[in-house]
Amino acid sequence: MDQLRKALKTSEICMTKPENLYLLVKILNSYLYFYGSKENTFVEAQDINDLLSFIKETIDEMEGTDKAKDSLQFLENTKQAIREKRMGTG
Repeated sequence: MDQLRKALKTSEICMTKPENLYLLVKILNSYLYFYGSKENTFVEAQDINDLLSFIKETIDEMEGTDKAKDSLQFLENTKQAIREKRMGTG
């Protein structure tokens, strides 16, 4: 878990460019991977919710999302996968 937190802290520093939103989504996917693991003892739902909130804040603060278009699509794909998993179709 420490490595995931360090990755998140590093990504916060990198968020001066909208293109780097990809880093946050990639970290979110890592959190989700470990959360879904049977051996998971360190990633909690609150960690994921906090990261999703941070991603939303980051998007809201962006002046333009054109440069982050691919990252936003990556985020939407991740959200869709979460919804499908909840519904039992993924």
